Amino acid sequence: MILKESIDAGSETFHYCQTRLREATGLLVEAAQDAGLVRQDITGVDVLRLGHGAGMAVRNCTQEDGKRVLGVILDGLRA
Repeated sequence: MILKESIDAGSETFHYCQTRLREATGLLVEAAQDAGLVRQDITGVDVLRLGHGAGMAVRNCTQEDGKRVLGVILDGLRA
């Protein structure tokens, strides 16, 4: 019960982890943009959402399907 409450969307722990993850992903995206590797209109939150969406999309797919979906996402992120 305590673990579930600590990771509920309204908890301090959830908020702390979400904030740190978004900050870290934002820094990685900015570095990739500065290096000319990622489109300038992409944000760290975009990358997190794409990762979540991809994970949900390939839950019951083959490894080849998963690789194809990842390839499409990476192609869309590239500068």
